[in-house]
Amino acid sequence: MVYQGVPYDGIVVSTVSDLELRLLEAPRKLTPGVPTMVLLEVENNGNGQVSAQLTSSTIPDEWDWWLRIDDSNHTGPIELSAPYDAEDIVGIEVWILLPSTEKASEVNTIEFSVMNSDGLSDLQIDDNSISFDSITASIRKPTLTANLSETTASVGGIASVSVTVKNIGNAADDQFVVKASVSTSPPNQNVIAFLNIGTIEQYNQLTMAAGQEMVVTVDLIIPDDMPLNTRIVVAFEVQAGEDFESIPYNLQHNILILVDTQRIMVAEMSFQSEQIFTTGMPSPFWINVTSSSTQAEQYLITVEQPEQWQTVCQGVLVNQSGQQLEHSAGHMTPKYTDMMCELHRLGGDSNGEVKVTVESTDGVLTWSDSRTFQFEIVDDEGFQMNTEVIASTVAGVLFIALLLTLLLKKRQQTEQEEINEIDSLSEPTSNGPPASTVGPPVANFTQHENLTESLESGSKGPQLPAEGLPPGWTSEQWQYYGQQYLDTKQ
Repeated sequence: MVYQGVPYDGIVVSTVSDLELRLLEAPRKLTPGVPTMVLLEVENNGNGQVSAQLTSSTIPDEWDWWLRIDDSNHTGPIELSAPYDAEDIVGIEVWILLPSTEKASEVNTIEFSVMNSDGLSDLQIDDNSISFDSITASIRKPTLTANLSETTASVGGIASVSVTVKNIGNAADDQFVVKASVSTSPPNQNVIAFLNIGTIEQYNQLTMAAGQEMVVTVDLIIPDDMPLNTRIVVAFEVQAGEDFESIPYNLQHNILILVDTQRIMVAEMSFQSEQIFTTGMPSPFWINVTSSSTQAEQYLITVEQPEQWQTVCQGVLVNQSGQQLEHSAGHMTPKYTDMMCELHRLGGDSNGEVKVTVESTDGVLTWSDSRTFQFEIVDDEGFQMNTEVIASTVAGVLFIALLLTLLLKKRQQTEQEEINEIDSLSEPTSNGPPASTVGPPVANFTQHENLTESLESGSKGPQLPAEGLPPGWTSEQWQYYGQQYLDTKQ
């Protein structure tokens, strides 16, 4: 007997989601600052193609993690074929990166879960997740940073350079070693260097906590005799922490200091005098200022002296505000000023100290020195007598000058009359006989010649001595007063 029903074609096989997540490899330690891989595998045990989503609820937000499939970074759902298409299993690399500040030796429980991205419930949820424990590794790693690689300095000045060292690991490092050394070209042994954390040119061991940083500073005192354009190199070195081969990290940084400027001023004052000066007469002294600076310099010269004393330098009175002096750059050829000064005593103490100060207007360069001066006080009676003598002397000189002027004028008139007389004798008379065509009469010629020679010899004055004219004399003065001079010499 055969029973046959009504045919029905509306049967549909529903999709079954059954994903399985397996842990293939898990690290025992997670190293901060270093990506660590976790190897997973997901399989589709369902009856059709499915999209899987991998998540983790235990990884902190401060951590970074990402997926790699078939050596490529992967984002979004993971596509799995049905079991009968042979692409139902996919290997997944999960890379985890902890920040360098993560605390060391912490135990971390890491869990991953897989679910259907279309929202279908999994047939066996127990095999949809895995978990493992890993310890945060201890990291000791140094860094060395600097804000500059070169700078400049001045001869005789101070220079300071620094770097910042830090332990970026998550554990304290008690083997943190820092060294700083100084070298110059050309060599100069007079450079003085100081290190703020220890001794220069030596390894200084420090203890650096996790995340701790420290500024390492080298201060230099540059000598006055250092040549321009000297190169100073400050070398910083750090040895600390360990890499993956347990070898300490070695970090270095050099800073170049070029000595390209100088501010040099040398001054001196004349030697101490033991002379006693007369009141009313200037007491001379000098000030020498030499500049070898690479820049133009402006100086202010001031004088401290007893009351009612005055100092005049280069013809200008040095008042309370001082006297200005300017020098152009003198590093190639030193600039030199020799100032002649005079000290005047108008009253007050008869002896005292005079202090001279030379200072640049910016106060960087300064010099001072002092000398003592003594004046002889002249009484009023003696001074009056001297005044009378001087007045009498001046009057006598004026009288002599006037007398000489009158004599000279009289002598010139006499010479002019004699010349006129000679001219009249030499002229032929119109009343006499006709002049001879051969020449003038012998008697007249001889008389004229003798008179002319007499005048010429008188106009020349006496014969000059072997040493020539006396100092300060002129030829005209010798003509008229030479004989008187010779008489006085005899």
